[in-house]
Amino acid sequence: MLMSGHGALPTRAKLQLRRLQDWDVPNVLHPVLLDRDLVDLIARIADSNRLPARQIALLLAQTLRHFERRHGGHLTLPHERIEAVFDFARERGYNLDIIPALLEFAVDHPFQPFDRAIADLHSVPMSDSEIMSLVSRLRAIYRRNRRTRSVHAERDWILSRLRPQVIGFVSLAYVRAMIERDSPQRQIGE
Repeated sequence: MLMSGHGALPTRAKLQLRRLQDWDVPNVLHPVLLDRDLVDLIARIADSNRLPARQIALLLAQTLRHFERRHGGHLTLPHERIEAVFDFARERGYNLDIIPALLEFAVDHPFQPFDRAIADLHSVPMSDSEIMSLVSRLRAIYRRNRRTRSVHAERDWILSRLRPQVIGFVSLAYVRAMIERDSPQRQIGE
C-alpha cells in the first residue's frame, strides 16, 4: 500500500497523498488518482465548481476504474479534456450525474463536441409528475415480467430505464428516492 512506503515518496507525491488523505478519499482509490497525476486537477475542478474535492476525487476515480475495466487496461484521458467535461456541465447547468457519461464520450470521441453527447443521451428536463408517470408505467411492466419480488431489483430496473432520460437534469439519487417512496415493500409482497 502507498502508506507503507510513505517515507520513500518524493516530496510532490507526499503532498498529493496528504491532500487525498485530507479530502478523506479512500486509500484504495489513491493509486488511480496518483498514477494519473490528478490531484491538482481535482483541486482546480473543485474550486471552479464550488464542490468538495472529495466528491470530485471519488467521481473521477470510480469512473476511470470503470473505464479501465471496460477498455481492458490503463486509460489516459488528457487533463484538459477532463476539465472541459466539468466546465461544460457547469456552464450548461447539468448536475454531476452526467459527468461519467460525458467522460465516457470524451474517451470514445476525443475530438467531438460535448453537445453531441447530450444529443446521443436523449436526456430532457422532466417535472416530478412526469417522472412519477414514467415510474408507474415502468413499475407495471416490471411487475408483469418480473422474475424476483425484490424491492431493490424493481427499483434498480426502473432507475436503469429512467437514467438515460433524466441524467444531467434530475439527480439520480432524487429519482431513486422517488421510486422508493412510491414503492413500499408491502406492495411487492413479502
